[in-house]
Amino acid sequence: MQKNSKTDLEKTTNLFSQYFQFIIIFIIFIIFATSYFFLLKPKYNELCFEKKLNIERKNKEFKKQEEYLSLLKLLKENFGKIKDEDMEKLNLILPREEDIPGLIVALESLAGENGAILLGIDVSEIGEKSRSPREKKESLTEKKPDISEKQFFTIKELMINVRLSAIDYETLKRFLGALETNMRIMDITSFGFNPEKGSCNIRLKTYYLEEKG
Repeated sequence: MQKNSKTDLEKTTNLFSQYFQFIIIFIIFIIFATSYFFLLKPKYNELCFEKKLNIERKNKEFKKQEEYLSLLKLLKENFGKIKDEDMEKLNLILPREEDIPGLIVALESLAGENGAILLGIDVSEIGEKSRSPREKKESLTEKKPDISEKQFFTIKELMINVRLSAIDYETLKRFLGALETNMRIMDITSFGFNPEKGSCNIRLKTYYLEEKG
């Protein structure tokens, strides 16, 4: 009995020794297969997905740049078609600089043409200081425009306070009408008229373009 058991043990040992390499290879295969399906394959899929997203994002950026260049080309073509006299009119309506001396001359001329005396003009730019803290905070949190939304000019505002004398109701009416029909855009925000003293204070806004760098 003991001899048979010993023989069976030897057979089992010999069989194990004979297939030991195959067993090791099988175990290694199982380990690699498990690692691939549970570790490598998910990571590989993740990398492929990220690569696909990057390609799509690059394609979108490239498309936006193409649209931007097409827009520049179209603007250049249209700009070249504008006549010189039309360009001069556009510059008068919305100049590309403050041109405060020209503004003062124009207002003084309008006052004289309509029978009023220009006592003084105060001009100040409406900029960051005139904005409320809430507006400043909102401007900081605004989404930055993408390249297709890029602007070439910023419209800037000037606040003007005009002081007139030797003025009555008819003179004031003519002067305000002249402001409304003036070539340069001017918006009247308020005015105070004292008929007894023949004086008037007018607050108005005008605009100009500032080229963005």
